[in-house]
Amino acid sequence: MAQHTYDNEAVQELLNWAKKMIETKNYPTERYQVNQCTTIIDGKSYLESLIAMISKNWENPTFY
Repeated sequence: MAQHTYDNEAVQELLNWAKKMIETKNYPTERYQVNQCTTIIDGKSYLESLIAMISKNWENPTFY
């Protein structure tokens, strides 16, 4: 299996995109079914959680 790597520029671009979604409130405000097993019930909290996790762990290969 190929190992993916992400540079700081790509990660920052993703984080900026997510932060802009929060600022503009451009996220689902109702329950959102991602797949059969995953439902997002609060889009803002979900994005904030992902931003925090990616910001802290993006250099750790486990999170690739």
